[in-house]
Order: sequence, then structure tokens, then C-alpha cells
Amino acid sequence: MKLKKSLLLISIFALSIACSDDTSDPVICTEIFVIFDVTIVDRNNLPVDSLSTSVVSKEGDFVYNFFDDFNGLGVYPVMTDQFKDELRGKQEVVIFTAENDSISVQQEFVFTADECHVNKLSGPDTLIIN
Repeated sequence: MKLKKSLLLISIFALSIACSDDTSDPVICTEIFVIFDVTIVDRNNLPVDSLSTSVVSKEGDFVYNFFDDFNGLGVYPVMTDQFKDELRGKQEVVIFTAENDSISVQQEFVFTADECHVNKLSGPDTLIIN
């Protein structure tokens, strides 16, 4: 019985060594799914809902598609961790557009990403529509 237990422990140890990643430069990421959003309000600081939005790279060669309904209250997604692999190691200028029949607003944002998450380099948190 002692031999079986020893073999089991040796096997587990050998498997853990064989399955381990390269730890020479470990990266520890949070489990948080990062979402950068923008709040759109009118001159009275009231949220503007029900706008159709799009986010396109400035060069126009990539469209960032998000889920349809974010959370209302004039809050719209601009970038999420869904695109961290596409943004890793580069700076991406995107054009955010929000519109309906009577309103149209565009804003430029700049994003990048590391091994874990997207990061906003520039762009406002709130857009005010006149």
C-alpha cells in the first residue's frame, strides 16, 4: 500500500511538472471582464437612450460588434475584453458613432491591450448632445 501511495505522489508530481507553463515571466490576470463605455446625455444631463451605435477602426477595416442591449440609462459600450487579442501590443484608434433619426454623434477613442485586458488611452467618459 505504501508503494502505491508513493507511486501516486510521484506520478502527480511528474504530471504537474510536465503540464506547467513557462513561469520565467508569470502574468497574473484578474477574472474581471473589462468594459469601457461612454454615457450620452443631453444639455440637461439626462441620459439619451435608444441610440444605434457602431465602433469602427479609424482605417475602417475592422468593425467591433458588441451585444445589443448594454444596460440603458444612456450608457453604451465602446470596447471590451472581447477584443484584447486583436488589440494586444498596438494602439487602435476607433470611431464611436451613436445615432437615431434626430441625433448623430461621433467620437474618437484610442485603445490598447496587454496580456489580460483592454486599456483606454484616450477618449471621454461622457458625451453631451446639444
